[in-house]
Amino acid sequence: MIAPGSVDHLVVLSVGHPVTFRRTLQQREKSWYMLLFQFPGIAERWLTEDNWANFRTWARHPDADEVIAELVSADSLTPGLNWYRANAPPESWVQPPPQLPPVQAATMGVWSTSDPALTEIQMTDSAQNVAGP
Repeated sequence: MIAPGSVDHLVVLSVGHPVTFRRTLQQREKSWYMLLFQFPGIAERWLTEDNWANFRTWARHPDADEVIAELVSADSLTPGLNWYRANAPPESWVQPPPQLPPVQAATMGVWSTSDPALTEIQMTDSAQNVAGP
């Protein structure tokens, strides 16, 4: 979007254009965890309490024990949460979406019907923000 001369093809996986993401109430409901993750210490405590019970329930990952072991051994829970803290600050939940130029590159979006955190419409509506094929 901001460097159209640098990209001639774009493939987007699961998350659509920033203008369409969290536009609907359904997507905001599915994204509740992103707001929780904004609070250092609180998110870490919530995810890890009771032997990582909340993480297991939230993530629904088939290999949760292995994921937890990696998070613990690499001490990477907070760095992982910091990605959300850097990219979706709390004020983004109440502000209008950013004004961004349309994507000029040829673009393909890939979204899964089994995605528990992302709605289809946030991906399909992204086409309105793509000027390329």
